Amino acid sequence: MTTRTPIAERLTGAAKKFAGRVLGKPELEREAELHSQKADALDTADELGAEAERRAHAADLEARSQAVDREREQLANDEFVERSESDIERARQAAEQGIQGETARRAAAANVELAAREHAADHADAEAERARDDARRLAARLRDEAEHIRDGGNDR
Repeated sequence: MTTRTPIAERLTGAAKKFAGRVLGKPELEREAELHSQKADALDTADELGAEAERRAHAADLEARSQAVDREREQLANDEFVERSESDIERARQAAEQGIQGETARRAAAANVELAAREHAADHADAEAERARDDARRLAARLRDEAEHIRDGGNDR
C-alpha cells in the first residue's frame, strides 16, 4: 500500500466532489468526503507521530539530565568521602592526643551521612529508570497509535 499525503487526499477529494457535482453522481461526492476524512486522519497521525517524537526526545533529555545529576551527586559523594577520610585522619591524630571520643562521633556521623547519600543516589537511579521506562512505553504507544491512524484505522 502506498502512503498518500493529506494534500493528495484533499486534492483527490476535491476532484471527486467536483466531478460528482458536474456529473450528478452523489457517490463521488460521498467518496470525496471520505478522502477529506482520510486527509484529516493522516494529519492527526502526523501530529501524533511528531508528539511521540517530542516526548521521546524530552524523555531522553530528562534521562540525560538525571544522569548528569547522578554524576554530580557521585562527585559530591566522592568529595565527601575524601573530606571524611581527611576528617577521620585528623580525628585519629587528635585521638592519639587524647580525643578518642570526638573521633568516634565524627566517624559515625560521616558513615551515617554517606549511607544516606548512597541510599538517595540509589533511589534517584531507580526513579530515573522508571521515568525512562514510562517514557519509552508512552513513546511506543503513541507511535503505535500514529501508525494505526496513518494506516486508516484498520486492524492489522
